[in-house]
Amino acid sequence: MRLFLPVAVIFLALSWFGSAAAADHEGCLALHDAAWTGDTSQLESMLRQGVGVDCRDTKGLTALMKAALMGSPAAVRLVLHNGAGVNVKDNSGSTALSYVMIFGIFSGEDMGDFDDVFRLLKNAGAVE
Repeated sequence: MRLFLPVAVIFLALSWFGSAAAADHEGCLALHDAAWTGDTSQLESMLRQGVGVDCRDTKGLTALMKAALMGSPAAVRLVLHNGAGVNVKDNSGSTALSYVMIFGIFSGEDMGDFDDVFRLLKNAGAVE
C-alpha cells in the first residue's frame, strides 16, 4: 500500500500536466490556423481564451509570422495589438518582416496587402 500511493500521485500529476500541455498545444494550433486563414474572429476568441500570442509551432513560427506570410493586414494588426513580438525569430532565424519581404515579392499577386503588412510591421518596430 505504501508504494501504491506515491505511484498513484505521480500518475495523476503526469496526466494532469499532460492534459494542460495538450490543451496549450491545441490552442496554439488553432491560433496559428486562424492567423494562416486570416480569421480574425477565431484569432480574437483564442487570444481571449488565453492562448499565448507568441506560441510557436515546431518550426518556431508564430501567429504573426503566419499572418504576415499570408499577407493579412487585419490578422497582423490584431496579433500586434495583442502584444505579438514583432522581431521574434523562428528556428531558421527569420522574422515576420523577413517573410513579407521574401514571399511578398514572389507571391505573383497584387502587392497591396503585403505592402500594408510591411508598413504595419515597420510601424510596430520591425527591423530588417
